[in-house]
Amino acid sequence: MSLFSLQLLGPFRLLAPDGARIDITSKKGRALIAMLALAPHGERTRIWLQEKLWGSRGDEEGKASLRRELSTLRAALNSHGAELLIAERDRIRLALISMEIDVDQAVGPGELLEGVDIAGEEGFEDWLRESRAALAARQEVAADAELADAQRSVATGPSIMVAPFANATGETKSDYLAWGVGSELEQRLARARWLPVITYGAFVAGQTSPADVARRAGAKYLLEGALSRPNETFSLAMKLTEPARGVLIWSETIETGDPTRLDGLHDLLIALAAKLMVRIDNAEQAIARAQPEDAMTVRDLLWRGRWHLNRLTREDGERARQLFEEALKLDPGSPEALIQSTYALGWSIWAGREPAERIHEMQRLAQRAIAADPDDARGHLLSGIGEMWLRRSSSADMLLRRAISLNPSLSMSHVQLGSCCNLRGAPEEALTHLDVAMRLSPNDTHLFFVLGVCAESHWLLENWSKAIEYAEQSIAYRKSYWLPYAIKIVALDNLGDHSGAEAVMADLLKTSPKFVKKFVDWLPFVDPALTKKLATGVEIVERRLTQRASRKIMEQKLAV
Repeated sequence: MSLFSLQLLGPFRLLAPDGARIDITSKKGRALIAMLALAPHGERTRIWLQEKLWGSRGDEEGKASLRRELSTLRAALNSHGAELLIAERDRIRLALISMEIDVDQAVGPGELLEGVDIAGEEGFEDWLRESRAALAARQEVAADAELADAQRSVATGPSIMVAPFANATGETKSDYLAWGVGSELEQRLARARWLPVITYGAFVAGQTSPADVARRAGAKYLLEGALSRPNETFSLAMKLTEPARGVLIWSETIETGDPTRLDGLHDLLIALAAKLMVRIDNAEQAIARAQPEDAMTVRDLLWRGRWHLNRLTREDGERARQLFEEALKLDPGSPEALIQSTYALGWSIWAGREPAERIHEMQRLAQRAIAADPDDARGHLLSGIGEMWLRRSSSADMLLRRAISLNPSLSMSHVQLGSCCNLRGAPEEALTHLDVAMRLSPNDTHLFFVLGVCAESHWLLENWSKAIEYAEQSIAYRKSYWLPYAIKIVALDNLGDHSGAEAVMADLLKTSPKFVKKFVDWLPFVDPALTKKLATGVEIVERRLTQRASRKIMEQKLAV
């Protein structure tokens, strides 16, 4: 369900669920909303509000002023498909369940109700002063807990801090836009459970720069950004650094369009989060690779194992499995060790076309990972892959969609949902998910797989030329991946290019000499006829190639 968004820190701002701004022009109207938003259960008595906001007036005049203000606010707030402001006989209530309020995170671009001063109303001024003091005290307590969490995160893995994005547009009205973009990106990054996000605001006191703040908090990585408007459109410049070493990891300037258009901004931030996760993942693998093997912590074991796993060889896969197993022995309850162990088992099953018993073993491991951290998208992704391989497409679909809802920036969830659609015979739907995956992570280590699944979709749609195009791209990224070869062979044969199909068959047997028909037979299409269709197509071309080779040998013998 979409929620209203209320900003009380810095300039007051209220957005409807569709992103439309709700203008509250009256200072007392803004103050009244804030007083309700910060009240237990969002509720105040009429008398309390009247005394705080109209205490300088007589009783009857104060009551009349409150009624007029409530009438204006109800017209503004309750015209967006939900009853946000409820006025009862003695009490006024704000429906907090329908709202996201920045004060809940105690982080924003300024102080509480910045610029809202109501002359002559001492009751309001006293409330505002006390509320600001209480918020500051809460931030101080949170800072101690945040620091302890940050120090723990440094011991177990990488962490990131997002500094408030700067407004470089020259327009004061864009302060909230710059802050909102950075804040939203921070929320997206927090979906990656392996990458703790340390809140910036809790560590600001006494620091002179974002790098100082990050170093004090113990954040390994720092993301900074600035929103500018060089022309009619907005641009966002960002850089990712390691503050402790002063090393620049990544920087980029991108066109953002209009940040007030929430649909486009939503897609942009999901893609940016995906890009940052890949950068940090690669950096951590490189660091772990450089560590001596005789002095590895659980963290080192996991990241070094990921490095081996991404090399995509049987030997490296086995080494990754050993490292993850060692990490699990040192920390049996580690969600990360469970997830990486499941990844390694899944790779072994796929590479070796292993039987259902091994897939059930993978499922049990994935369920342990979900139990260890139900909010980690990767556990649901891995369990969904297992269900897909067992031809249980309905439960696979559910788990993969759950993974996407937990972390929309996890590109592999979109890839596997596309694969699941193919396997249940819905290739057109598959292509929409695969398009998202390629936008999120165009340089992913597993791009060969994504392109192979695209080739499979077009084969199912009998778009032979497109199937060949994607198969060739997949092969270009990974010469030893047999599936795109099989698709290209069958597509060429269906186009009548029999000699071309036989040439690709010969290339497949050269690059993958162990290839046999049972590789294709393993593909877990829900409809076995689809598996048979591809396998038969490959078998026919292979038989022709064998017969042609036999005739050639016979002709050579006869010539002698």
